[in-house]
Amino acid sequence: MEFGDYSDADGDYSGNRNPYAPEYTYSLNLHYRPAEGLFGNIALIGNGPMYLNKENRYQRDAYHLVNASLGYETGPFAVSVYADNLFDTEYDAEGYFGGFYTVYSPPRELGVKLAYTY
Repeated sequence: MEFGDYSDADGDYSGNRNPYAPEYTYSLNLHYRPAEGLFGNIALIGNGPMYLNKENRYQRDAYHLVNASLGYETGPFAVSVYADNLFDTEYDAEGYFGGFYTVYSPPRELGVKLAYTY
């Protein structure tokens, strides 16, 4: 999405892309869960390039993440192993607040989840 007519005391930004609005976003999930027992999930998540200021000087590139989990459930109990950002994709955003700050992307996270459903 682009600005129509937009200017302020610092300049004219007409035609620039809106900051913090990625060009696209998507999420594709494949989930396997029979009535009871083994379950699994894999998710592909993505965001398009995004500008970080109204001048369109700072930009975060597009990125795509894969998250996955595999587990077993019986009755109200479940245990699973998971991986978020499975391929350890870096999608740091350099240029927040006029180029002074960088927001670092979370690294790969591996773990075990225990759940009780009531």
